[in-house]
Amino acid sequence: MSRTVLVLGGYGSAGARIAELLVRETEARVLIGGRQGSRAKLVADRLKRQYGEDRIAGVLVDAADPRLLRKALEPVDLLVVASSTTPLTAAVAEAAVQARVDWFDIQSSTRKLTTLRGVRDAIERNGCCFITDGGLHPGMPGALVRFAAGFIDRPQRVRVAMLFNLDWGALDLPPETTAEFVDELREARMEVYERGEWVKRRSWTTQPIDFGRPFGKRSTVPLWLDEIGSLPTLYPSLQDLSVWVAGFNWFVDYVVLGVGLPGLRLFGDRAGPTVAWLFQWGLRQFSRPPWGSIMLVEAQGWKKGRLVEFRGVVSHRDGYDLTAIPAVAALLQYLDGSIRKPGLWQQALVVEPRRFMADLERLGATVTYDLDVQTGKPVHRAPEAGPEARRPE
Repeated sequence: MSRTVLVLGGYGSAGARIAELLVRETEARVLIGGRQGSRAKLVADRLKRQYGEDRIAGVLVDAADPRLLRKALEPVDLLVVASSTTPLTAAVAEAAVQARVDWFDIQSSTRKLTTLRGVRDAIERNGCCFITDGGLHPGMPGALVRFAAGFIDRPQRVRVAMLFNLDWGALDLPPETTAEFVDELREARMEVYERGEWVKRRSWTTQPIDFGRPFGKRSTVPLWLDEIGSLPTLYPSLQDLSVWVAGFNWFVDYVVLGVGLPGLRLFGDRAGPTVAWLFQWGLRQFSRPPWGSIMLVEAQGWKKGRLVEFRGVVSHRDGYDLTAIPAVAALLQYLDGSIRKPGLWQQALVVEPRRFMADLERLGATVTYDLDVQTGKPVHRAPEAGPEARRPE
């Protein structure tokens, strides 16, 4: 059965890519929605010409206008939230639940997750399927852990690391997007799972990680994600589990984040606009190539009485493509009914990880790993781990 999908923020950097992949990969009717109806129509018209399809349309949707939102949701089966509307999560989620519309979002926000958990009962009562924390980050780290652990009988140590080096100067980032990102950085927790328990780390805790060519070895800091919090329960043999993220550039890391984040904690929302402006300016002025985004997972554990290691890498030259690709890889499982079930779920924990990884590669990401996923036996490590790498034949 063909379904109707509304991509809220469908003309944004990530939303437009999600909409295009949905048109290319599915039979769904795709609606491009947002406050700027003319921009939504432009993206819809471009996709119509490119794919020769009439099942695409641009619609005016303002998440802050309940009347427009209700009207937009009337013909919709699934709402994909790719817009900077985190403060409106409660209102948009309530409208979706009342309309019995399913939900998928790519927003990284602790507050959003708390809000959605607050309406979990209503979601289940109305038979809705809400999938949150979609896309790249969050969304992929937990899925990579599950993928790696699936080839080890008793995983003991798993480490995920990520690096995002985008050509920020070429991107049209709305102020709301930057403000939301800075707000999430302010709430970030630095915790790792060590020797069977969660341990807080200081802001100066760093670890050098080799991301392969062309990035090489980079300094990273620990980052706790909600989606990895339950993984030690899922894999009781785990002793160490951590997620690490590389910095942006020297100015953003040491000036904006080093001084600005303490200022946010001290002065609250009054300092928010200044820090957000400096953050965006610093990204555009001081970021340098090579461009690309990369996420790797390294796992160690026991398999058939032997200690084995696994290293897998997912990368792409375009960070927004690498946000859209895992989102659509998850949506493909939702649209065919594989993971559609009433309740609130996180992408990383609900997708079937092997199919998810296969679809990442098919949709355009570069995927490498050093374990034969057909036999489950360790093989030689993939020689190139960066965005230019290719999976060995």
